[in-house]
Parts: sequence; structure tokens; C-alpha cells
Amino acid sequence: MEPAVFLFLALPVALANPCGVETFPLVQDIAQATSAPSYGVKAAEALLKEGKHQEAMDAAHEAAERLRESERVPERLAERLIARMGKVWGQAKAKRDAARAAEASEGALSTPLLNQHASGSYPGGYCAITSLRMVMLEEGMKDPGADTVALQGARPYIPGTGSDPSLLASRARELGLSSASFKNTGGLSDMKAMLDAGKPVMIGGEGTFQGTFEDGETYNRTYRSSGHWMVAVGYETDSAGNITSVILNDPDTGERLTSSKSQFLNFFAPDGNIWMITY
Repeated sequence: MEPAVFLFLALPVALANPCGVETFPLVQDIAQATSAPSYGVKAAEALLKEGKHQEAMDAAHEAAERLRESERVPERLAERLIARMGKVWGQAKAKRDAARAAEASEGALSTPLLNQHASGSYPGGYCAITSLRMVMLEEGMKDPGADTVALQGARPYIPGTGSDPSLLASRARELGLSSASFKNTGGLSDMKAMLDAGKPVMIGGEGTFQGTFEDGETYNRTYRSSGHWMVAVGYETDSAGNITSVILNDPDTGERLTSSKSQFLNFFAPDGNIWMITY
């Protein structure tokens, strides 16, 4: 019986490969595409199951990019796996956004802090540029770097002048925030709605900013000419639900500050309108 079994097992291989053509690479490619670290498909799915939503989004994006660039994975298989990664990314984003909304309702988003003075050709003027980079990181996107944001595409930064908010919104769209737009008539309610949805808000102001660091130390700085941009990441309310203070990521100090409602409005909305980038 054993010889017959071995003959039966060997026969399909011989028939499937009558001319000596190697048939194993395709099988190997399929296995590699779904499990090998070089593609990361299963790794992304595992991260989603573990509840590591941002990591799953990043891994799914990277896996899809590798599959698009691969010359070994058959086109149809690559398309199916890329679609599979799209589903993983979408599911992870939905769960991450829900968690962020819950986080915002408890105080503030965990939006990464960046210091505008750490990089770029014009670090002293890169407050808006750095604010956009912080928002991109919160949205699960890769940080392209200060000069790439500022001086490519729509080129929102104008040396000697500052960042043009309309061009800044255009650059945000180019970089993946497809619905980004500049609004110069925003209000606290607009900001609150975005934060409640788990979205940090880029806002621009002018004059003297006042706030408090997380350790309780007070901070004051005057910004003239082109003003200053920060990222609103949360707010505090009284027992009636009215906003009493706003929590901000400040690119100038690279730290988180809290500004009372009156301090906030004096700087960001002296005429009753807040400049903001919505998306």
C-alpha cells in the first residue's frame, strides 16, 4: 500500500509540471503575501484583533503599499489582498475614532505634540505647518516632515510672511485630509463639534496668548503680524456643560497648555470669529 500512496502523491506533480517548469514560486508568493513580514497582511489583522487600532491602520497601509509595489504577487491576488487591507484599515479607523470621541468627552485627545523649532528651513514661522503635522499624526497619517508640508504642492508657507490659511487647507487636502477647508467665521460650537467627533482642530489667533502649562506655570506671549496657530485638543466645562477652558497643543513651546474661555477668545476670536481648518 505505501508504494502506491507515494506514487499517487507524486503523480500530480509530474503531470502539473511536464516541461520541468517550477510551480512553487506562485504558492510561495501567496503564502508570503498573507503571512510574511515583508507584506504584513496577517500582522495588520492581528493588530486589529488585539485592539491596537492605530497600529493596525499603519500596518494595513504599509501592507497595501508593499503589495502595490510587489512584482512577485499576481495582480489579481494583490488586488484582493489590498482590498482586504482596506477593510482592516476602515474597521480600525472606525474603532479608533470611537475611542477618540470617548476620550475627548473625558477631557482631551492624545494628539501627539511636535515642536516647530525642531526641524525645517523656517522653524520660527512653522507654527501652522507643525499644527497640520500634529493633526495628520492624530488622523493616523505619516508625518511627511516640515519642509515637505510647507514648501511643496500648494506651498502654504510664504517666507517672510507666514502660512496662508487657504493654501494650508489646500496642502492638507493634497496630503490626505480630503475635506479640509479654511473657515474664518468659526465659533466655539464648531470647535466643540469637531472635538466631540474626536478630531483635533487647527486654529489661528493674534495678539497676546495666555495660558497655563500642565504643571500649573502660567505662560504669556505676544504674536503680531502673521499671528500664531495651535491645535485645540479638548475642553473643560462647568456643571451646566458650558465651555470654561480650552486645551491646546502649542507648536511654539512643544507643550500642552490650557487657556480659560476668556483668554482663548481674546486671542483666537477677538471679533467673535475663530480662524480654523475644518475637515
